[in-house]
Amino acid sequence: MIFAPDLAAKISLGEKTQTRRPTKRDPNSDPPGRMLPCRYAAGRTYAVQLSRGGMAVDRIRVLSVERVITHEISREDAIAEGFASPDEFMARWKALYGPSWSGDCWRIEFRLEPTSATPTATAVGSQKGPAAVREGST
Repeated sequence: MIFAPDLAAKISLGEKTQTRRPTKRDPNSDPPGRMLPCRYAAGRTYAVQLSRGGMAVDRIRVLSVERVITHEISREDAIAEGFASPDEFMARWKALYGPSWSGDCWRIEFRLEPTSATPTATAVGSQKGPAAVREGST
């Protein structure tokens, strides 16, 4: 699952436990416009990445997936998203998806998975792997 660096850092710190992703519709369905299911499923784990195909900086386990109306975000959900308020969340959402986009989205709740194979990265974007293991194993 791809996150902006500032939000991936909040995941690593336990300050972000939700994400929202736009719903998608199938233009070839009968009738046209049938909503496609969310690509993320409860119970599964996903890599936290900063770019498509990038290295994993953490892993999360999806706890629930629910379709919600984007602009009806509560203060509690905005905080779980890593923002101070619904207004701050909506400003970021509109910057990503456009000023008029406020339809359905998937609310995905998750938890950070503990990592036992490699130490936690000290900074998001640092690479985990043999070098990180050597540096953190003294």
